[in-house]
Amino acid sequence: MTTYSYGPALPTSGQLIRLGKPRVVSLIVFTAVIGMFLATPGLPPLGALLFGTIGIALVASSAAALNCLIEQKLDATMARTRARPLPMGAVTPAQALVFIALVGGTGLLVLHELTNWPHFSATQSSTRFFSSRARRRTSSSAARRVRCPRFSAGLR
Repeated sequence: MTTYSYGPALPTSGQLIRLGKPRVVSLIVFTAVIGMFLATPGLPPLGALLFGTIGIALVASSAAALNCLIEQKLDATMARTRARPLPMGAVTPAQALVFIALVGGTGLLVLHELTNWPHFSATQSSTRFFSSRARRRTSSSAARRVRCPRFSAGLR
């Protein structure tokens, strides 16, 4: 009987979880949760706490997987990191990229849509306002109308 191979085997969920470095991510999430409690006078809103924690965990896992992908060759040479999924070949670089994109994208979506949306919109609006003011000040017609004492004194 002939066996055909159509590409690399799919990684197991355990290998993908290890790719995201759960112990490091747990420390990141822990410090973020402590920051959420310190940032509010009382308890933080439950939705922001829950979805913020989930989003941060997903984005941090994606970043850890990206780090593994970047340092794959170095990890293969070190005894401590040789057993990670990428250096062992249990996860291919293409599979790692898919994992990074899906997990990171989901985390960003959770943070964008379910956590602190009014603050995000206000930040965007104020950024647009101040950047448009800066553009108006540096345009040639505005530069002719605005007299700056510091610079005009040297031109006389």
